Amino acid sequence: MRKTLAAAVSALFLCAPAVSEPHACVDVALVLAVDGSGSVSDQEYAFQKSAIAAAFRDRGVLSALNKAGAVAVSAVFWGDGERHHLLGMKFH
Repeated sequence: MRKTLAAAVSALFLCAPAVSEPHACVDVALVLAVDGSGSVSDQEYAFQKSAIAAAFRDRGVLSALNKAGAVAVSAVFWGDGERHHLLGMKFH
């Protein structure tokens, strides 16, 4: 648990912009939470990642996001450290 918390805090600092930017107001703030703990099988974990990627390629989802106005998207991955090398998501 301690390692997971430390990794999450480290990720927040690594992902934060280096230069302070003005806070923009958004119409929709979407947070995607992905469970990568040992209670999730490799197949379930892969499905979570591929489903998120597929959703952002879906014309209906893209249309809804465009109609929503300014949209902020964040993805939060958590787990017990077994899949730390698999956290990257590739969107094409």
